[in-house]
Amino acid sequence: MEKVKREELQLDDSVKQNNKGQVILGRLTGPCADFLNPTRNGRQYDETLWEKVFNDPIVNEYFEAGGIPGELDHPTDRLDTCSEKIAIMMPEKPTKDKDGHLIASFDILDTPNGRIVWTLAKYGYKLGISSRGNGEVYDGDDGNEHVDEDSYDFRAFDIVLLPAVKAARLKMVESLQNGKSFKQAINEALDKANADEKKVMQETLDNLKIDYKDKQNSKKEIKSKIDDAENINESNMAANNVGADVIKELQEALLVKQKLETMVTELQEKLSVCYAKEAKYEEDLNKHKSAIQNLSLQAKSAKALKTKVESLEKELKTKDTTLTESQDRDNKIKSIKDSKIKSLTENLSTKEVELRKANGEISLLKENINAIKKANETKIQALNEQLAEQKKNLSIKTVEYSNKLGKSNKLVEQYRNTAKIAVNKYIESQATRLGVKSQEITSKLPSNYSFNDIDNICEELSSFKLRISDLPFNLDKPVKAKITEAKENSSLKVNNSFDEMVDEDLYRVAGIH
Repeated sequence: MEKVKREELQLDDSVKQNNKGQVILGRLTGPCADFLNPTRNGRQYDETLWEKVFNDPIVNEYFEAGGIPGELDHPTDRLDTCSEKIAIMMPEKPTKDKDGHLIASFDILDTPNGRIVWTLAKYGYKLGISSRGNGEVYDGDDGNEHVDEDSYDFRAFDIVLLPAVKAARLKMVESLQNGKSFKQAINEALDKANADEKKVMQETLDNLKIDYKDKQNSKKEIKSKIDDAENINESNMAANNVGADVIKELQEALLVKQKLETMVTELQEKLSVCYAKEAKYEEDLNKHKSAIQNLSLQAKSAKALKTKVESLEKELKTKDTTLTESQDRDNKIKSIKDSKIKSLTENLSTKEVELRKANGEISLLKENINAIKKANETKIQALNEQLAEQKKNLSIKTVEYSNKLGKSNKLVEQYRNTAKIAVNKYIESQATRLGVKSQEITSKLPSNYSFNDIDNICEELSSFKLRISDLPFNLDKPVKAKITEAKENSSLKVNNSFDEMVDEDLYRVAGIH
């Protein structure tokens, strides 16, 4: 009973404070990164990368504000830190050790996820720590994939069950062990939390696949069992022996379970490496596919270039032939010119007077050419000015013609609407004369009809009514029809003249005479 009371007194451990006086549940310390060896997925985070990260102004601003907050487990759907999921705080920059590790301390905050971290650490579990960020990778000379320090976007360190760096396991500083089981501590933390905090804690525990449901009896049941145990008589000693055997079997089963868990952990590590290699192979495959597509496009381009080269070769042969012919003509001309020069040289003494005369004529021709050239330049300038003026007038007339054409189109549309109204009025007057509905006439008309088509339909309806009246039996409502000679009434004349006027206007707008 005294032991139970002592455990009950230790259930509510008071929160502690860090060296800055800030309220925390506890502190974890240990390696958080390795800049000499690659991670489980084969990626190397170099020392220069971490130096650049912790010299970044944004990261230093976080430290000045109190530290870099981290979560319990990496988020899968985002890169930023969610304030509701914060569990730890990194208050200071890490230090380096001789083994190539970054050593850091992390304060456990009094949050829903922080209580889970605190409970796991108190239970004795060595939690892992892993960085959260995003960046490009490149193949290094050592055969490993190195994260590019210029593109790496660091966000935080998160508590994980299986860290990417195998040595990144943290230990609890000044842990308060109170003898409670892990499930008891988790359920007590859940009971103390409000509804929102409880939801966050349960969600995180489920994501981590941690069995936190307490299957043990409550404190009252334990107390009842202790009271009952005081009244046990000697007849139950045999049951104690059986219980000892069961405990021994359970211990052996726990050892087997521990070995299996170790094997599972190793297999998970190997599986993570396989996943990383698979992603790398998939990336290489995509690169090869892209290269094949580029080669295919280059092959098509090369084929087109080959065709073009053949065409150019044909053109070159044609031009060579033309050039040869031109050279032959030049040679003939040169021979003729040489013979003429020889003849002129022989007769030079007799042709001096003619040569002077020719030179005088050439000078005169040059003067005439210069005069004509100046006159042509003046005419060209005048023509350019006239052309500019004509372009200006043409643009003005184009605008005027566009406006007139728009007005003409509007008039044509008005004439069409008027003609349509006139036709409908004529159909309604004919329907009234025959004593039928206008729809009976329009339903019989073709898609393109004229006044003659309307008259023909009306005559057919009138004849139909006459034939009905000549039947030897009576209808429920006898129809009387009066045949009158079709006369051209004034409204029809107006419509015909209007129709002609529309056609004339359309011809005039279209420029047809």
